[in-house]
Amino acid sequence: MKADNASNTARLIARAILLASQDSELRRLVAPQEAEISEAILEQTKGHKTFRLALGPIPRRLLLALERTLLPGIVAHYLVRKRKFELSVRGALQEGNKALIVIAAGYDTLCLRLRDEFPQSHFVEIDHPATQAGKQSTFPDGGSFHLMPADLTQSSLSDILETSTCLDKESSAVFVLEGLTMYLTEETVQNLFREIAPYCGKLVFTFMEKDEEGEIGFRGQSPLIAAWLKARQEPFLWGITRGDLPRFLAQVGFDLSEVIDDHDLRAEILSPLGLDHLALAKGECLCFAVPSSP
Repeated sequence: MKADNASNTARLIARAILLASQDSELRRLVAPQEAEISEAILEQTKGHKTFRLALGPIPRRLLLALERTLLPGIVAHYLVRKRKFELSVRGALQEGNKALIVIAAGYDTLCLRLRDEFPQSHFVEIDHPATQAGKQSTFPDGGSFHLMPADLTQSSLSDILETSTCLDKESSAVFVLEGLTMYLTEETVQNLFREIAPYCGKLVFTFMEKDEEGEIGFRGQSPLIAAWLKARQEPFLWGITRGDLPRFLAQVGFDLSEVIDDHDLRAEILSPLGLDHLALAKGECLCFAVPSSP
């Protein structure tokens, strides 16, 4: 991502949510108010009026056909990972975590949708100023909702967390890093997790699972996907095997709780809705961890 530009990935996922909300099957995976909030944010971005035309029946079918060619099941994947993360976050807040901190939130809607449901909790989004500007103009922070613009390539997350008036090391928070770690170097991921650990009650993040050849990426994706990410200066940089994950987490102050893959998401989210027939992208896993005991 260029320093003065909003994240292309954030815009892509928000558009995928709008696209899904118009589809008879995929809309069942969209949370209440998720599409409406996404569109309100996208209205502040370039090209939204043009994209809106693509939501008609024929253009929408063409876009979904293109998805099946370039990266089958990626739209459903975005949606089911959000549903699983939301279930986990709700549980963590109900268990006593006092805040939800979303790192690199992009145009995600979770904080905005949960703030009224959990009025005693704080909801904090930390993101690059260029990406956060669109959300700030539509949903300015106030009350329990806090927007903290920060370029984490230039600023220390520890410094940002220490300056927050709604977070301290005595009150644990649930941290979410969705669709982020693959864009960072291993050293940057390690540093982020170490800085999060003192404040964290639960860590929720996604990671790319290395394949047998040590490559990272969605299984079966078109080479055009990697080329597009590289051209937008958002290439995948880091991934890890499940076997190496417990040791990696232990080195940065966390114990592994659970890893969720596409098979688990299908069984837990798609099957109960009768959507087991939908394609689901493979290669990105969800991870749940807790701080290591002293």
